Amino acid sequence: MDIEHKQRLSSLVDEKIKKDILPLIFTDQQLTEMQLPHHALSDHAFISTFPDRSGAASSGYLVPHMDIRDPRIKKIDLNKLPSIVSVEFEGDKHTFLLRPTYSAPEDSQSWQQTLQLRYKMRRISSDLISSITKEFNFVSKQDFRLGYNPDSIILYTLNDTADSQIPRIARHIQSCLNELQNSPVTKIQTQDSLKVKRDFN
Repeated sequence: MDIEHKQRLSSLVDEKIKKDILPLIFTDQQLTEMQLPHHALSDHAFISTFPDRSGAASSGYLVPHMDIRDPRIKKIDLNKLPSIVSVEFEGDKHTFLLRPTYSAPEDSQSWQQTLQLRYKMRRISSDLISSITKEFNFVSKQDFRLGYNPDSIILYTLNDTADSQIPRIARHIQSCLNELQNSPVTKIQTQDSLKVKRDFN
């Protein structure tokens, strides 16, 4: 099976897990929350199907991985999950072993606080991307992209043109942040296309 077919099959397995297996342990309300703006499934469960590095034919050459990160789900709940996942692909049935893992923190309250901060930083980043795109006529992920830490915004410029505008973009970001109330951002960091990092103050 070539790389393209493996990728398509991997995506099919991932969707099967999201659609049919996650509802076995997450409530309808929890699943709906994951679809809200600035929320992400990966905050609650990391799902990825990747090639089997061992090359063992018995594994079906793909390994579905599901890691539960939401402390509202208890480790014992994983016992409700099936041990295999099967999909139909190009007229054939493919069956894979499913061995879910559990990495949710014990402190649910701290996790909720971290999650709320993450949502806020995603919203701020999304608004900044729209503003930078409009102000500088740049294309997100082609000319620049934004990252974040709990207290900082990180500007990555991806070509010479964007590199030359770093001071202006950083000042624009700071201006946008100044208009926010209770912003958690205390610093702006930059990294140009040559991987040179700077702190902007």
